[in-house]
Amino acid sequence: MSNKNKGRVGETRVIRVITDIMDVEGNVDFTRHTNTNTADGGADIVLEHPEGFIDTLLEIADPQKTESSDSNNEDKDTTQNKEPTNSITAEDKLQSTPSSDSDSGSGSDKPVADINKSESQQESNKTKSTTEKTRIDVKNTDSKLGKDTVIKFGGDVRKNPDCKNHVLLGGKALTKGAQDELTSLQEAYSKSGKKIVHVTNNGLSNIESHYKALNSPENSNQPEPESENNGSSESNSESQADTNNH
Repeated sequence: MSNKNKGRVGETRVIRVITDIMDVEGNVDFTRHTNTNTADGGADIVLEHPEGFIDTLLEIADPQKTESSDSNNEDKDTTQNKEPTNSITAEDKLQSTPSSDSDSGSGSDKPVADINKSESQQESNKTKSTTEKTRIDVKNTDSKLGKDTVIKFGGDVRKNPDCKNHVLLGGKALTKGAQDELTSLQEAYSKSGKKIVHVTNNGLSNIESHYKALNSPENSNQPEPESENNGSSESNSESQADTNNH
């Protein structure tokens, strides 16, 4: 199989999985900017979804890895929480307390209209931030992904500034050098809030199986309509019974 065909097979499989996700979630969509093996800035597919949805997919792809990561984060939080919390001094409290000489009816210097406008703006900003983009770089191979692949993947992060998450998808695992490179990328972009991850072929299969099961007929909650034939046969039986009685 040529490299072009391998790339097409890999990408079309991912697209089929995404369409299964779209059927279940409803608020997920995707964009494919170019043809296979055309320069795309490392974004074979861009997934658009609710904020934080990538964490759901990663948990489905590799539940054990997600649990391990959560445990490590909890340990870090415990260490950070040992810092003193009483950072507000008595002087700060006095300065923040309104003077008794001020007018009793002046509760806030802001007009009500401005307060309402501010609240409405916050709601608007909240709505805008509920959707985010995830770049997916597909590698259709059964081998481990090497360091050079991860370096190229990391170099394409800056080419896709509108994507909050970046997923290197494919292979059975990363080589030691590739894993070290991925860890460096994650540390470098952690402050900017970007998520840089690798999902294996097995992880993709887990996501595929999960959403295919949710799309199966057994999971449909809609009741089956009564058969018209059953209704008509019952009616015919009643008519026949009345005739016999007469």
